[in-house]
Amino acid sequence: MLNMDITSDTKIPLTAKTVRAIARASFQHPFDKLARAVSDTKWLDFDVNDARSIGTDRAVYRSLSRSKHNRLLVVGYYAPGYGDERPTDRVAAHVHTDPAEVRFYRIIEAKDGSRTLEDVNSTSAVDFDPPFCDVGDGQGDHRAGHRVTALIEWFFLDAGLVPELTRTDGDPAKFTRNFRQACMWVGNDGSQPVDVYVRRSSAVNIKEEDKETIAVRPKRSSTTSASFRHAAVDEFRLPLLKRSATDTSPVKRQREENPLARPTKHRRTLSEQVTPLTMHHHLMGSGSNPPSPRTPTLNDAERMNRALGSRIIHLHEQYRTLKSQFEETDNKQAELKTELNDVKERVIQAESRSEELDRQVTSLRARLQQAEEEAAKLRAEILAGSTGPNSGSSNGIDKRATRKR
Repeated sequence: MLNMDITSDTKIPLTAKTVRAIARASFQHPFDKLARAVSDTKWLDFDVNDARSIGTDRAVYRSLSRSKHNRLLVVGYYAPGYGDERPTDRVAAHVHTDPAEVRFYRIIEAKDGSRTLEDVNSTSAVDFDPPFCDVGDGQGDHRAGHRVTALIEWFFLDAGLVPELTRTDGDPAKFTRNFRQACMWVGNDGSQPVDVYVRRSSAVNIKEEDKETIAVRPKRSSTTSASFRHAAVDEFRLPLLKRSATDTSPVKRQREENPLARPTKHRRTLSEQVTPLTMHHHLMGSGSNPPSPRTPTLNDAERMNRALGSRIIHLHEQYRTLKSQFEETDNKQAELKTELNDVKERVIQAESRSEELDRQVTSLRARLQQAEEEAAKLRAEILAGSTGPNSGSSNGIDKRATRKR
């Protein structure tokens, strides 16, 4: 009989049928809510051999040429900056069949209908669409990226583009754990579920009267937030969290006119993830109680380390991409040098043959002139010889006529 614990059984094959059956047995309501979002997803087809479909980026071509299918899943907009303009370029995700690898591409569409794909090395530059934005990416939780990846892998698995997901050797339950948490977030309308961060080893059951005392980071749609409630120092208050600069001017005016209205979701900025270190020192010096260890809130050093770590990873990826492009340029340069040397050799050979042909033409002209001279001499001799015998025959006839007389 099939074990219905999706997070503990690491021997179950991760096919669409198996994952669907286990999800409906373990967390049916959140999974059904995710299933209803499948109809709203948008897919794009691409042709890896058509430059008008994917562009001319060799790194993108090498990545997509390994795929066994030709579909992209649109997941959001490309919004790397902090301007007030609404982003226009879409971002699509792609999952390879073996091994399962999620890649993000920026879609740049031209006026003639062609499109170019560019690698997106960091999900912080993506303004995700539902349901991918409902997994806690604005809550300061570094695990939100894993949940987004799990959702994307499930969409490709459910569409039949990926027959089976391969479990990682270091963490066989990674997909199942992240997929369950992602479904719980989506089922809770983008708010943090209560049981997501409760560890099994703690064996702690949260009572209803204790839920209000647990510090939880706000949703990214919140305008203000305190790091924890009931602080020991009443006069100390955390500064208001600034909204993302990607909000448009009408949205800002609407928020100022009606502060109680639920604002639109936005992509969280780095300032919302990293709290100044001075605030941490003030809290430690004031003797206030630290946040609960079960909350997803990270301390200042961890937030800073994670932000810097993400930046370092992004720079490493850029370095590898530039290094690959540099190596390709060197190879092209070497090939062009080889072709240039071959062309030079062919030119030298052609010049040598041309000189030889010139010598042959000169020799033929000399021989032709000599032949013409010999022919003229022979013609003169023939004419001279034909004139002498004619005159001798006429003299003989005259002599015979005289004798007869």
